[in-house]
Parts: sequence; C-alpha cells; structure tokens
Amino acid sequence: MSFQFNANRKYFKPIAWKLPAAIALVGVIMLNSSAGPRGMIPILIALLLFGLQFLGRGSALSLDRQCDEAVCGLKEKAIRKFVLDEDEVSEVDPIVLNGYQVEDLWLQPMFRVENGQWRTSNYDGTIILFSAEQLYYYKYSFSLVNNKQNEVAQELFYNDIVSIETRRENCVKYAGSRRHEISYNTFAIKTTGGNEFRTSFKDSDGIERSIAGMKQLVRERKRSDK
Repeated sequence: MSFQFNANRKYFKPIAWKLPAAIALVGVIMLNSSAGPRGMIPILIALLLFGLQFLGRGSALSLDRQCDEAVCGLKEKAIRKFVLDEDEVSEVDPIVLNGYQVEDLWLQPMFRVENGQWRTSNYDGTIILFSAEQLYYYKYSFSLVNNKQNEVAQELFYNDIVSIETRRENCVKYAGSRRHEISYNTFAIKTTGGNEFRTSFKDSDGIERSIAGMKQLVRERKRSDK
C-alpha cells in the first residue's frame, strides 16, 4: 500500500483565507478608486492563492480508502509475524479492531472534522487470533502523512489475562483554531505484571458482541486450566 502523504497533509491543513481575503479587499478598493481596472490584479492574485490550496488536496473518501487498504491484510500480517499456520488459530473467529487514533503515537496527530465526522493522521489496525492455549495480539499503527509505522505483536496465555475493557472516552482536539469535543472507543487487555495492550476502534456491526464472546472464551479457558 502506497500512501498519498502530500495529498493527505494538505487534507488536514486548514485553508488559509485571511491573506487572500486581504489582497482581494485591496483589489476591491482599487476598483472603486482612480486605479480602476488595475484593481483586478490583486483580486486575481487572491483567487490564485486561494485556489492553489486545493491543488492536490486529498479527500475524506481517499483517506478512508487508504486506511481500509492498509489493514485489509491484517490477518496475513499477524500469521507471518507469529510464524503460525492458519489451522493453529482457528479456535474461534478473530476479532478485528480498526480506527483513527486520537492518542499520541509519534507526534500529536493532525486532526480534521468534516460533515460531523472526525479523522486524524494516525490509524490503528488490530487483530486478535485465538488458539486452544493462548491468544495472539497484533497491532499495526501507521501515519497517513509520513512514513512512520509501528507493530506490536504479543502472545498472551489466557491465565495471564487480568481484564478486557472497552471504553467510550472524550477529549478536546483543535482543527486550526477551532475547538472540538470528540468521543472515541478504546479496547484494552490488561495482564499480570501490569502490562496493558490498548488500541482505538470505530463502531461496527457486531463488534461489541465479538468482544463479549472473547471475554467469555477467556473465562472458560481460565476455569479449565485450574
């Protein structure tokens, strides 16, 4: 998957309208003065400066498509990472959790709200695979505006899992100077020794039911091992 870094950066960058507006205003004043038609020159410059900001600018649809393509092979990535055969992790269907990441990964992610839906420049793709003895947690995080990527691959025995949590959290983000209060979902597995494996995810059909099934499976495995 090749990301369109330049177009994505432009998507998140707020449109600068103050300078073009000021130049256009000068042109309007000139049109109504002795300068006359020469006032069209700054107006045209203002239109050019404003229009150039849209040249090569990405879209929300393109951003979502890049994310979907980047995580569509998540299961294969995880199986290769853990050096598994697919039959080893066919105990139950895997759980897949995807979503734009709010929390810092490398740097504060870029942020934008469009049509009431927020997006950031960082994305998480997480899959959890299940065998008879343990689960395999694989998380692939990446930036949409530069070449930074990160992987977390962890094998967890059922007896080592202390809790599985989902939360609806709130935070404040800024798109330019505009303040937005947003909500987002997090999923976390806590283990003995105080370790925590945490990821962001978006709402999707059946995801809460899948997570509830995972909790039940872990409880059953822990009881059978006693």
